[in-house]
Amino acid sequence: MCSSISSEMIRSLYCGKRMLAPLVGGSDLSFRLLCRKYGAQVTFTEMCIAEYYLERDVRTVKDYVFEFDPLDRPCIAQLAGNTPEPIIKLANHEILRGKVDAIDLNCGCPQGFALEKNYGCALLGHPELLTDLCKQVAANISLPLSVKMRLHEDVPTTIGIMERLINVGVKAITIHGRYWWQKGEKRGLADWDSIKQIKSHFPDFPIIGNGDILSYADFDEHQRLSGVDSTMAGYGALLNPGIFSDTPIPLGTMLSDYIAIARQHHNKLIDVQRHIAWMMKRNSSADFKANLFQCKNIPEIQSLLEAQPVPIFTTIPPLAAGEVDHIVYPVWSKKIEDMSASERKKHARRQQKHEKRMNRKRERESSSMTTLPESSSNGNDLAPSSPSNREPATKAVKIEEDSTPSSSTSGMK
Repeated sequence: MCSSISSEMIRSLYCGKRMLAPLVGGSDLSFRLLCRKYGAQVTFTEMCIAEYYLERDVRTVKDYVFEFDPLDRPCIAQLAGNTPEPIIKLANHEILRGKVDAIDLNCGCPQGFALEKNYGCALLGHPELLTDLCKQVAANISLPLSVKMRLHEDVPTTIGIMERLINVGVKAITIHGRYWWQKGEKRGLADWDSIKQIKSHFPDFPIIGNGDILSYADFDEHQRLSGVDSTMAGYGALLNPGIFSDTPIPLGTMLSDYIAIARQHHNKLIDVQRHIAWMMKRNSSADFKANLFQCKNIPEIQSLLEAQPVPIFTTIPPLAAGEVDHIVYPVWSKKIEDMSASERKKHARRQQKHEKRMNRKRERESSSMTTLPESSSNGNDLAPSSPSNREPATKAVKIEEDSTPSSSTSGMK
């Protein structure tokens, strides 16, 4: 279906761009618009597991994922899965039609739920499956198909997988310069030398480099040194959305701009708090995050920002006549007398659940205080450690070559 897409269209979409990566829990419309305001030229939605959304009403499940704005173009929807039908169905769904410019397949998520379900970078261990998946998706959607992937085993193996994908219709590939196991404390530095080797093998095919883009200068520097066609920022943008600007953006200005944008779009208060926590990660006191998530509204957040060792002042313009604040505040942020009847019932149920949890906790604590562990017959209180109960130095994921991809779904991270 996408055979009519010209090479000029592909290059205009994927080449010479500063891109915002797909970020689970971070690529909502408000944050995309903030990055766009500062200079991001292409944005991605967060990873959407196709089966997860199609099981339910796609318009009501986590609907901020599917909130779009004409100002946020070009925008690419990133989908995940291991069978073609759900991905094709969601890619062609009316919720995306006319609102995104391309579809991206996630082959880079290293999280446990993705590996268990054969999503994300687990697909790289099944090259035949991945190739057929991309072939069928590319042939049955009207938009260009790109892939975002990590390095796999080594550079030659990674190149071999990429050649297969290009041959079945993939129009661009993003390489995150890390392997599946490079996450958390083992994250390490992105391997831009490997990205450079990969790009040199595909001189005429759009390659996007991703990993450790932490400043505006990094976009151009990594593009120049590696030869990639575009560069993409992920975690660096969460910490500092201003990296897309060639002039420094004060933190107070970024926070003010973000909150003003967030009020215009669908966000839960916790979504707003999460983004503020990321932006304040390098500029806050030790207890800032805990206090932030106790705030009930924007004025309380502003007061907390002003109370930091280095005060952060935000200026948020008042809502114009007829405008409403679209941030969804939790029921518990209201006084009982201000709640509706349904909100009071919900609040009462929440309180009952909380009391039950606290009672169970107290019972467990009481039981642990009255029951002492028996000593072993040899006088040692602790059993000797054994290989079965030691944490391995390196965790590995075993991907069975003859296994059938799971059709079950996974919730979002």
